[in-house]
Amino acid sequence: MSKQSTESYLAEKLSDNKDCQNMIDFIACLKMNKISVKKVNANKWVASYGDRQVCYIQLSDGDWTIVPRGQYFAAFFGGEVLQQYIWESVNPCNKCSSKCAGIPRTVCGKVFDDTCVSIPLYFKNPSADALRVIERVIEDTTIKLY
Repeated sequence: MSKQSTESYLAEKLSDNKDCQNMIDFIACLKMNKISVKKVNANKWVASYGDRQVCYIQLSDGDWTIVPRGQYFAAFFGGEVLQQYIWESVNPCNKCSSKCAGIPRTVCGKVFDDTCVSIPLYFKNPSADALRVIERVIEDTTIKLY
């Protein structure tokens, strides 16, 4: 039995999602930039450039989400392109544990008082326009890091 590609597996799982092609295009962009995409569990993939995590791609209830990591995550905080979309993607603290407390962050010049410590920013079902910005930030950050 042959191994199913990441793209075909995700396309199958997201067949009802109108943004499925955006997800497939995003993975193609990652691979074109020598960023590997590996499955870590049934609904999560990690994208890495060398030993640095770029982002996670997660599936949940027919939606897909990009969660930037490390240096790539920080790169979104200074940009002004699509800043309203980025502001809407900031994840507030939901007090996910008794020890959890939100922290203040400045994202694209706007102060958020109570953001999630674990996943402060994520992009849910990003549009083609949003993906162009996300891809550019990832490409630019990869060039700066290596």
